[in-house]
Amino acid sequence: MVNDDHGFAVMYRLRLKGRGGAERIAAAVGSDPASVGAALEDLAERGLALYREGRISGWLLTPEGRLECERRVGRYRASLDTDVVAKLYDDDFLGLNQEFKALCARSQGPAHDHGDTLRRLESVHGGASRLLRQFAVHLTWFPVAYTSRFDTALERFREGDRAALVQPFTDSYHDVWMELHEDLLLVLARRREDED
Repeated sequence: MVNDDHGFAVMYRLRLKGRGGAERIAAAVGSDPASVGAALEDLAERGLALYREGRISGWLLTPEGRLECERRVGRYRASLDTDVVAKLYDDDFLGLNQEFKALCARSQGPAHDHGDTLRRLESVHGGASRLLRQFAVHLTWFPVAYTSRFDTALERFREGDRAALVQPFTDSYHDVWMELHEDLLLVLARRREDED
């Protein structure tokens, strides 16, 4: 679905991110910032995206862009064996999600141990890597969208960049995780639950 059409890949990634710039979107679609920038401009000309200045500047989808994205995802969903993806989501992802949420909460405490947090993150990362490979059988854009970004965030955290775990809008591990979670929910036509 998403890798087949560069313009739609950019639109879809923008839908998942909520707001973003060409560089961050390029990393998630396996492209370069210039071609992503051109795709964003094209979406804007068609009334599907716009650029907002402010405290958090960036591109976002217009209401029409969100509808178009939902329509295209719906067409793709109809061709997908969602039962297999849903089983992986329910049986494996949700448990790992709880583990990751607990890790993030614990890391925010005043007495957290960086070494312990790193060990726990590496454990989550191993589970996430296995799950990404399983999801990729059905959701072919997953390796490009997530694998190297998770690896990069983990490496940044290993090197002592504490922001690489949970700081928003930095492609932190948490940013990428939230995007992955939203991707799964969108593909499965589900809404986030309180326990998610």
